[in-house]
Amino acid sequence: MSVFFRGRFVEKLGKSF
Repeated sequence: MSVFFRGRFVEKLGKSF
């Protein structure tokens, strides 16, 4: 679960950047 959440967070950050 942690990995999935972290992956989603990274994706959001990459999109924001």
